[in-house]
Amino acid sequence: MNDNVFDFPGGAAVYREYGVMLDSGATGIIAVTLGDIDLDSPTAFLARRCSAPAFGLISLADVPGAPQCPFVWIQDETQLGVTIAEQDGDLSDELRGIIAHYICVFLAEIGPLAREIDGGAFERSTANDNTIH
Repeated sequence: MNDNVFDFPGGAAVYREYGVMLDSGATGIIAVTLGDIDLDSPTAFLARRCSAPAFGLISLADVPGAPQCPFVWIQDETQLGVTIAEQDGDLSDELRGIIAHYICVFLAEIGPLAREIDGGAFERSTANDNTIH
């Protein structure tokens, strides 16, 4: 875990960075935040609109094929999803797997510290590559 390589818009209640390695051997960083639902920000507005108890931002640095802009993750009572900017296109299967893995790591680490997600059990779904439970 590293500290503050990214400058995320809005406030983050919790922030973590993790080193990642792609199948090609390329390395980079994934950063994940837990947002503050009470802030007046577009992501907090989206989370409130979706009645999501938890949300945040994800960013990838120095990762080939990764989205250029931070993207949003939102958790409701049964699902966790991500939304990337249209101009960033689709995520590769490998990037989906990396993102899913590190969202699970992040949520498991901060669950005891964050009432929004405390008690959640997160693991990568076997249903498809797009769903995280």
